Amino acid sequence: MMMKLRFGVVCALLIACGGKKDATPSSGSATPTTKAVTAGSETPAGTPAGKCTFTVTGDMPMTVEAIATKSPPNGKAMAAADYWQTDDQLRSALKTLSGLDSKKSKDAIEAEVDADMKKDPKFMLLLINCGAEGGSLNFGPGNGSKYADVPFKPGKYSITGKAKAGEIGVMVNLRPPGKHQSFSVSEPGTLDITKFDLTGLTGTFSFKAKSFDDKQTVEIKGSFDYPCTGAACKS
Repeated sequence: MMMKLRFGVVCALLIACGGKKDATPSSGSATPTTKAVTAGSETPAGTPAGKCTFTVTGDMPMTVEAIATKSPPNGKAMAAADYWQTDDQLRSALKTLSGLDSKKSKDAIEAEVDADMKKDPKFMLLLINCGAEGGSLNFGPGNGSKYADVPFKPGKYSITGKAKAGEIGVMVNLRPPGKHQSFSVSEPGTLDITKFDLTGLTGTFSFKAKSFDDKQTVEIKGSFDYPCTGAACKS
């Protein structure tokens, strides 16, 4: 729940500022819909800037292509990381999150933000979102992960069902026409990040999963190539 909440705050900030200090602000338009090969959905609004594609084999075969855009950013197909944010951007995000509690005073919010800015990680260590109408994958480091566990460089990580520090967890929702099923990792897989710098994030992933009712099993393989989204990014 906290990951979803923080990611929502990140998306809101990026849509408001275009992910860059000098980007054109959005006029409050809705998050665009991404393209799912199996569903034949429309290409999202904005200029394509990257994509994530994954193929599902087994009991629910399908292929999903999620298109990343810059202006406005497509919240369903993007990555977010503290490494890409300036301190001012991180403080703004933390202030927004803390301010969701209307009972907090301004001084209490500032004190909480000051404390959070000293934490490791401060806000969002890493989140990789790969979603379209046909399905979505949400990758993130396991509980207790620190900057040292997911450093700002290429690396290979285990994808597990109950991810620990230094491992990667994933939420899986598949939505072929007329169906909707959530899955959890059944056998450890791999997330291989081949580029992670101020220009973007690229890599591949593969893992096996089973439905929450244990009736369906699938294997998911894919790749992502996303632009950096944050005020510290370089073009």
